[in-house]
Amino acid sequence: MMADALSPNKQALLKIRELKQQIEALQAEQATVSEPIAVVSMACRFPRRSKTPELFWQSLMDQTDEVTEIPQDRWDLQAFHDEDPEIPGRMYARHGVFLEDIDEMDPEFFGISPREATWVDPQQRLLMEVGWEAIERACWVPEKIGDRTGVFVGWMHNDYQNEASDSFLNLNPYIATGAAGSFLCGRLAYYLGLRGPSVAVDTACSSSLVALHLACSSLQQRDCDRALVGGVNAICSPTTNILTCKLKALSPTGQSRAFDAAADGYLRGEGCGVVTLRRLSDAQRDGDRIIGVIQGSAIGHNGSGGGLTVPNPAAQEQVIRDALRRAGVAPADVSYLEAHGTGTELGDPIELRAAAAALASERNGSGPLLVGSVKTNIGHLEAAAGMAGLIKVLLAIEHGRIPGQRNFETPNPHIPWDQIDVEVLTKPVKWPSVKPIVGVSAFGMSGTNAHAIVAAPPQSVSRYAADANSDSESNADGLPQLITLSGRTEEGLRELASRYAQHLQDGTQNLSDVAYTTTTGRTHFEYRAAFAAQSVDEAADRLAAIACGRVSPDVATATAKRPPRTAWQFTGQGSQYLGMGKALYEQEPIFRQAIDQCDALLGSRANVSAANEAGASAASTATLRQVLFDDSALVHHTSWTQPAIFAIQMGLVKLFQSWGLSPDMVLGHSVGQYAAACTAGMMSWEDGLRLIGERGRLIGDLPSGG
Repeated sequence: MMADALSPNKQALLKIRELKQQIEALQAEQATVSEPIAVVSMACRFPRRSKTPELFWQSLMDQTDEVTEIPQDRWDLQAFHDEDPEIPGRMYARHGVFLEDIDEMDPEFFGISPREATWVDPQQRLLMEVGWEAIERACWVPEKIGDRTGVFVGWMHNDYQNEASDSFLNLNPYIATGAAGSFLCGRLAYYLGLRGPSVAVDTACSSSLVALHLACSSLQQRDCDRALVGGVNAICSPTTNILTCKLKALSPTGQSRAFDAAADGYLRGEGCGVVTLRRLSDAQRDGDRIIGVIQGSAIGHNGSGGGLTVPNPAAQEQVIRDALRRAGVAPADVSYLEAHGTGTELGDPIELRAAAAALASERNGSGPLLVGSVKTNIGHLEAAAGMAGLIKVLLAIEHGRIPGQRNFETPNPHIPWDQIDVEVLTKPVKWPSVKPIVGVSAFGMSGTNAHAIVAAPPQSVSRYAADANSDSESNADGLPQLITLSGRTEEGLRELASRYAQHLQDGTQNLSDVAYTTTTGRTHFEYRAAFAAQSVDEAADRLAAIACGRVSPDVATATAKRPPRTAWQFTGQGSQYLGMGKALYEQEPIFRQAIDQCDALLGSRANVSAANEAGASAASTATLRQVLFDDSALVHHTSWTQPAIFAIQMGLVKLFQSWGLSPDMVLGHSVGQYAAACTAGMMSWEDGLRLIGERGRLIGDLPSGG
């Protein structure tokens, strides 16, 4: 019937229904676009010896002074220094915050020849190493995630290329790929085999936080399912120091004093930080460890104003409000702001006024907005500054304390402290709220501003220990746990074993989680070692044997150039017995989940023939678990035998796959053909179970001996 032939009331109802469908579609789209993003792992190289997040946290809590004079291995300071900022070709700044051993790298690990490595920018080297550590901390194996994983990197300076190509005679192909900014993310994506978006971002000092925003948007738009986000900065040439001194941006006294009356400029720093991201729903589904949640983010520009490099308070306030709106967070709920806080006489007052307007105008008795800047601890990492601030707040959330900043003694008189409800932290404090919500700001000299709202993670547990979280002991049941290690070289394998042994020394590690991670969350290289252990002490002893190269009958070692081809054979009827799979059901959550799923799908199976033949009046209400573990008669009746064997095979496949195992080919005999077909992806496990259940019922109804 045509719509115009309907009565006006029916036409109105149809229109209402159509509008409701449009509204529901828009709401679903909006929910997708604003979906929270989980931070799954983080890794870093921060000054001077903060080579891990754990060491960085200790440095923050100790408020270590990491400032040094410019090292001799960067350039001859005396040749370029002069107190007078107007002298051409000279810098007045003598200090900075530097990484140690910036020239060290294992190029062959990343498939880079020694000759090519000479021309690879230290920023690429840092990003490769820290990016690899980040995916290992996330338990991501590159070959399993490549199709839908993106790389987003904030960068800014090209010191190394400028120095390497100072003469036309030095130009070679390695400089083109070794120093161009696009190859920062391009080389990392190439090495890891990642085929998602690969984006290098240069918005000056806001680069890495802008990269974070773009990665979150890419995840929400389904351009990728996972993302590595990083920022990197290396000080390799006097050129940028001279330029920033001509701008009078650097501190002549060699200290970063954010919000202090003595603030006289920023202190250049170098480092690299990388985080891994997933959509929160995906991370929760897969039981990932979640260390924080990006509730929302925003970027914007200053527009026209007082000058190209002059901050715009209205623009800064707007970008914070935009991030709050996208996060669905009220300003008063933000308890702490990790500020841009460069320690400049002009920038600090503008930033705090804007932040107070956006976050502290209506605190409603929730206490002042707490503020700090990591730049007072490790200097201004420029393109990596936003990532340093993000990692600082993630660590603060994890440890339940906010570190204090350094060098705040006399409040900056240009900041109206009596008019804004903010407090600069100088000592560590506990979070004022049960579930911390944090703002992180980064503002670029070119005018691009970024802000992110970060929240504490929801309650979650590791995927392996999901059903054992009530037991905090390392391996309470004393079951053997398989530990596997590998390295590109024999020396690398020994060093890895030594690090694992140190990791187990504090006695707080769960051996089951360690076994799960080493087996499923690591790439397996050529040089390999494996052993079973029932306790942390036993594992530590065997790790020590590997580390020192001692032959042990308890440790298997081998070299594997290529993975072997494997086949899985699925047996038919006749292999069943009472209690099959019971130990796995009790000890392995994934196996138990598969059996329970089959039990729910099968339900109680009424079968008069089975009841008569088995003499079991309860057969009509029996469940799969009862048949497997309690009823010796029904487990041998075809109506139950066939789905029982299928369920066990399904549970084993799910368990093996969770351990990172998969076959190259499958074979099945009789009943086993159904599980083999499901494993090969020819049909779903649900369809396979329905088919085998019906097959068993039909055969079971046939007369005995027929």
